[in-house]
Amino acid sequence: MPVRIILDDVELDQSCSTVVDAVRAAAAEAGQSGRLISEVILDGQVLGPDQIEEVMTGQAGGEVLECRSTDAATQIMEVIEACIDTLDRITAVQQEATGHFQSGRQQDALTSMTECIELWDHVQDGVANILHALGTDEAAYRQASETGETAISALTGTLRTIRHAAEAGDWVAVSDTIGYEMEPVIEAWQEMLTEISGLAAGLSGSSSNDG
Repeated sequence: MPVRIILDDVELDQSCSTVVDAVRAAAAEAGQSGRLISEVILDGQVLGPDQIEEVMTGQAGGEVLECRSTDAATQIMEVIEACIDTLDRITAVQQEATGHFQSGRQQDALTSMTECIELWDHVQDGVANILHALGTDEAAYRQASETGETAISALTGTLRTIRHAAEAGDWVAVSDTIGYEMEPVIEAWQEMLTEISGLAAGLSGSSSNDG
């Protein structure tokens, strides 16, 4: 049965054979107006991130797809602000980890480190989504931006150093790396997010001019 597509309360003339194709069609339609999909509703159920992933891997079916869209630049700025807030949280967690290491509370330190890595994953995913919305990807952005190349390379190298030190059981090295080398990395990512926000502002201006 074809999947009906409703975008911002307006049913599209087209229908698709799969939910995946329907989502892509809705995204393409929204993109023509400089907008991004912000909410996905399948057969009356609002989908969370995990459920959307299931849809996009072909693991879910349905009959009616409803999508809400928002201005692309606005949505990108919201993600950037969330990433900045997460960087602040990372700073706090890294300080906690350093304190635990210095106090000999290795298990507490490892717990903080695990949280820290998860937070970095969120930030990296957020940046990847932003770049995709801007019509590029990490590889292209790094090639075009010295700021981006510096930030991403710094994080990759520092996390590698921490991992190798942890695998060797060198907790002093882990603590020192967190305490002294991660702060410049966070500053580099803050600079990168500032640069990306400028790109998003340009997108907003372009959309306004197109309208």
